[in-house]
Amino acid sequence: MRIQTFTAVRPRAVAMMLSAVLLTVFLVTLGTQSAHAATMTESESNGSTASADVVPVGTTITGSTSVANSSSDSDYYAVNVPSDSRLGVNLRFPTGLGADTAYNLTVYTSGGKVLYDFDIAGDQNDGTWLSSQATFTPKGLLYVRVQGYSGRPSWGKAYQLTVKATPGIVETEFNDSTATADALPLGTTVTASTLLGSTSADGDYYAINVPSDGRLGINLRFPSGLGADTAYNVTVYTSAGKVLYDYQIAGDQNDGAWLNSQATFTPKGLLYVRVQGYSSRPSWGKAYQLTVKATPGIVETEFNDSTATADTLPLGTTVTASTLLGSSSSDSDYYAINVAAATNLVINFTFPAGLGSEKAYEVKVYSPAGSALYSYTLIGNGAGAANGTWLRGQTITVPKGRIFIRVLGYSSRPSWGQAYTLSASYAWAAAPPT
Repeated sequence: MRIQTFTAVRPRAVAMMLSAVLLTVFLVTLGTQSAHAATMTESESNGSTASADVVPVGTTITGSTSVANSSSDSDYYAVNVPSDSRLGVNLRFPTGLGADTAYNLTVYTSGGKVLYDFDIAGDQNDGTWLSSQATFTPKGLLYVRVQGYSGRPSWGKAYQLTVKATPGIVETEFNDSTATADALPLGTTVTASTLLGSTSADGDYYAINVPSDGRLGINLRFPSGLGADTAYNVTVYTSAGKVLYDYQIAGDQNDGAWLNSQATFTPKGLLYVRVQGYSSRPSWGKAYQLTVKATPGIVETEFNDSTATADTLPLGTTVTASTLLGSSSSDSDYYAINVAAATNLVINFTFPAGLGSEKAYEVKVYSPAGSALYSYTLIGNGAGAANGTWLRGQTITVPKGRIFIRVLGYSSRPSWGQAYTLSASYAWAAAPPT
């Protein structure tokens, strides 16, 4: 006979063992509850915003487009976004539903206005295409509707919907006019997309306050691989809505360098930048980043295209400018110079080297009465043209009064959009006697 011995267990050890068991049970239960909290099932009827299922951000809800005695079913979900964000809308469903439209998915504002509208094909069942679309929303309530029809293979099939939100500085639709433009502080980068509702075009407006006259640096960046055709149109407007500059941005200019290099100038005050896209372009639904900077300086102020609107240029002062304007094929910049007495002037005009062997600029001098006194054609690679020595060597005699200098350029020339500098001074150190 085997004699068994037993070791007495102290009460304190028993209590500790029991606590460990209870803690394990609690953690398992909590984990199970958390897993359940992250998934939901739709509750019919959720066929309107008033009866929408409330779905927290990041939670997956399972539903189906199927309802008795009906040929269509709309499932509405209410989502509360805690801050301005990029949305990630992910709709997953079974494979084998063909390549035609399986579901229609629409995002609405809290007021019921369509923000985004997508046709989801049967072979987009893993959700990646929809999730990749650059959709943005301001803080607050929105609705997502999943719609199906009895004539589609998706009818009665289960789908899973998840909506995520990534906070950031993003566009807030509807910013499609100067009145509804998003305010964009200088140096701040906004992320956005040309994508809106079921429309074929989207114009995103941004309001920018420039503290002083200066040169603008507009930087628009977007994904590579969008081809070489026009991806976006970027337009700069005055506060009154008049076009200052207008650019067509090609798909292979995605790093922003070309647009940023364009010599755009603006006076102090409010202006608007519009980014325009179309559904027929590969850029539709892609995210872009826009940054606008300003470098203060003595610059031209459009529209200075006549003697009546000429920029006043004090003798000895250098102005920086460009022949570049709106969607025009030419640009004339006029400068008014007050001369105390008849005298000889020295005009110093410089521009970048490497502009080829064709005409780059035409510089003309006018009398106070508006008659042409001198006319010079500057060749891009002409001797002494770019660095200004040739023009400085010309004898320019002007009468007393308010004379004008006009700089003329054309969009067909390499000088278009390049910065030039201009100054005028007396041919001797002291001013002539009056």
